[in-house]
Amino acid sequence: MKLIGEGGNALAIYPSIGCSKKTRINKYDYVTKLYKSTETAEEEYKIYSKLPEELNNKLYYKFCELCKIDSNIHSYVDKVVEDYDIKKINYNSLLNIKYIHGVTLYDYLNHYEIIPIKKFIHLLELMIIFHEDIIKMNQLHFYHKDIFSQNVMINFKVDKLFLIDFGRSKYSKKKENIDINNFNKMLEDVIDCGKKNNKINCYIRSVKKIYSKIDIHFLKILYNQIK
Repeated sequence: MKLIGEGGNALAIYPSIGCSKKTRINKYDYVTKLYKSTETAEEEYKIYSKLPEELNNKLYYKFCELCKIDSNIHSYVDKVVEDYDIKKINYNSLLNIKYIHGVTLYDYLNHYEIIPIKKFIHLLELMIIFHEDIIKMNQLHFYHKDIFSQNVMINFKVDKLFLIDFGRSKYSKKKENIDINNFNKMLEDVIDCGKKNNKINCYIRSVKKIYSKIDIHFLKILYNQIK
């Protein structure tokens, strides 16, 4: 059992740990989030329950189980809390959510000193599909509100980009641009990664001569020129 993420209100442990509901799940397919307050756990559980079913297994995994920690594994959790110097955890609440096998987009971009052109082209393909799915999610009145490279996972098993960390998400009838604006900022990180490869950078400079704004249109033009 190890800590794989920590935020202001929760921490994530993998593989998942026991639940008082005795739900039969493969612990290696799930991650457990422990919360500093029951209220925060319940709020995030409500968010997961409102995720549009249409994009389940495409843009995110909707599975989320709210439960209590089994008393017989308190000592294991205590060890994690002690090892990572975590101040306070509420043993009354946890969420088991689907684990995405892969790496964050942030780690992927920083893995390469110079990204190979074939890898970059494939990433552009995934980004185009990812943008389409974000548009669909927003059309269904759901907004993630925290899209950036550390909240996007590359799932190599199904070859797709997935959203994680829905702590700031909300369902809203009012149209918002925050997800697309954040996508565009994230796309800038992808383009900056590509610039390190001289051949890719030549294509990027060529596209900027005809379309300078970094958005989905820039992405598609670049992809069509470079593929």
